Amino acid sequence: DLATGYRMGLAQRLVPSREGAVLDPRRFAGHVPPDMGNRRQRTMIFGDLKGFSALSDAQLPRFVDTVLGTCAEVLDAHGAHLQFRNTWGDGLFVVFDDLAAAVACAFTLRDAIGGIDLAAHGLPPALGLRLGLHYGPVYESTDPVLQRLNFFGYHVSRAARIEPITPEGEVYVTEQAAAALAVDAYADFRCDYVGRVPLAKGYGTFPMYALSRR
Repeated sequence: DLATGYRMGLAQRLVPSREGAVLDPRRFAGHVPPDMGNRRQRTMIFGDLKGFSALSDAQLPRFVDTVLGTCAEVLDAHGAHLQFRNTWGDGLFVVFDDLAAAVACAFTLRDAIGGIDLAAHGLPPALGLRLGLHYGPVYESTDPVLQRLNFFGYHVSRAARIEPITPEGEVYVTEQAAAALAVDAYADFRCDYVGRVPLAKGYGTFPMYALSRR
């Protein structure tokens, strides 16, 4: 709306319609939004620790206790909108039903991991968390292997390709997430365009944004 545009500093020009003009709804009868089926709009975060592959076998228990333990504490604190969490090695996948809550969790994760004295725990100080965030429609279904709710679909796969191209210490978001934040949480978060970036595993080139607090 106009108020949102003003807050974002966008130039606006009002164009009056012709006097007496009537909109014929039949012209737009075929323009119906596609049915999303049982898909729901969700926010997905994928993360990993750059440098994890260089850890020795003896360092892994300390990594689990210190780094993954910190991640678990953060996720517990943001549990109100958290719908799914999973981890493998240094990989992290979480799903939220609220975009602003997911972004707040991403920043808390980044700051909490960045605040760990890794050397004091016998871990290499070069370990760096990188997070990729995407917002889109996904399928919700019971995973027969995990025997709990899980999330599937194109947008989950796309979210997973963002984290590998994200610099450590940063949170990258897609154009869809940046647009939704511009409307719903413009006063709290800022998305700076970093260009069209090739995603991991040849998934394609997409506009990407670096997320920060205002």
